[in-house]
Amino acid sequence: MKVIADASAIISAIDDQEPFHEECLATLDDSSVRLVTPLVVAEVSYLLLRAGDVAAACAFLRDVEVGYYTIANPTSVEYGIAADLLEKYDGTFSRKRAKRGTLDSPDAFNVVVAAREATKMTVTLDHDYRQVKPLIGFGHFTLLPYDASP
Repeated sequence: MKVIADASAIISAIDDQEPFHEECLATLDDSSVRLVTPLVVAEVSYLLLRAGDVAAACAFLRDVEVGYYTIANPTSVEYGIAADLLEKYDGTFSRKRAKRGTLDSPDAFNVVVAAREATKMTVTLDHDYRQVKPLIGFGHFTLLPYDASP
């Protein structure tokens, strides 16, 4: 199974103290292709380093180095598509907070790469993907591990 890996699930898979650790780790391990954009690599590295976990940040980058994750580099045209998505979803997400949510850049690029790679399978703990329409086909993104069959 080819999946788009989001920072939330990657960090959960790395940190055994995180909720859904086992589920995220198993989902990533069971996937044949785990696509990440450079933005997600930067986001995961930044969050781990900000938490003071240099070892985990380095281990993650080594996973990228050895091919556990496949880098999906956006094309210049895809940067424009990502910008279109940021504009489209600006302030449109329903959130529990009073302020309306907005799609962020790493998520926008995940949506774009998902279309290019012909997948709607996303390994994420981010419910924002429930409010984004995939650029291919119809329906919605499958959010793993949430949408996995029991």
